[in-house]
Amino acid sequence: MAKNPKPAMTLSQEELVHEGARRALDLKHKLREDMGDRPSQGRRLSAKEERTRYGAEMRESIEVNTQFIIDERRRLGLADETVDGRPLITKSALAEMVRLEKNFRNNPEEEQDASSS
Repeated sequence: MAKNPKPAMTLSQEELVHEGARRALDLKHKLREDMGDRPSQGRRLSAKEERTRYGAEMRESIEVNTQFIIDERRRLGLADETVDGRPLITKSALAEMVRLEKNFRNNPEEEQDASSS
């Protein structure tokens, strides 16, 4: 960031509003860049889309599961490890992973597709 030529106390109210808006917009762009690709555009996935995505991405990759757990800890603002040094897996992340796995296993459409292949 470039330094302001005037100290903050001498800026007019319009200049302060403009500077605040510019900083807010810069932060918004940085957050969007950090969030990356959002395949569902923030909407809830249908059950079929959820099963397909889970089966294709999350179920097959340990790295994706690990990142999911890390993201959930950050979302809740928790530490990475417990007091005794073990990695922290939140109840909400574990419950979501169990729910996705049950949904994946109990789907008769997937079983028919797999047996016909």
